[in-house]
Amino acid sequence: MFFSSGCEDDNNPNDITAHNWKLASIKSGDEIITVSEKSYVKEDAFILKFSNDSNFFLNTSINAAMGNFSIHKDRIELTKYQELTEVDTNDSEQIQINDLLLEHLENVTKFSINQDDLIFSSDNVEFIFKRM
Repeated sequence: MFFSSGCEDDNNPNDITAHNWKLASIKSGDEIITVSEKSYVKEDAFILKFSNDSNFFLNTSINAAMGNFSIHKDRIELTKYQELTEVDTNDSEQIQINDLLLEHLENVTKFSINQDDLIFSSDNVEFIFKRM
């Protein structure tokens, strides 16, 4: 069963495409990186938005970024995730978070919902989002 983000159904809390999600933390190996307010410049940084049947937006700290997705049960495939702009930063925390997103988001294969948390998982990285 595929979910469509065109159907904004708040009555189905498990339809991840019906909500926006704010990146809260990234678990990489034994390290947990918390995404704090100082981790971004753009107001819409690190907010996961599903726009239609196959596109998602997840801006990095200072650059616009998007990709494609498909969902089947508890599995998700994220492809073609890339920054659309190329502004640079010197902030080490921003660089670390941006690099983890750009390097590992496409390796995500599973998702789960735990109350208001959306968890994207790959073999060695977890991205934890909070429902907005």
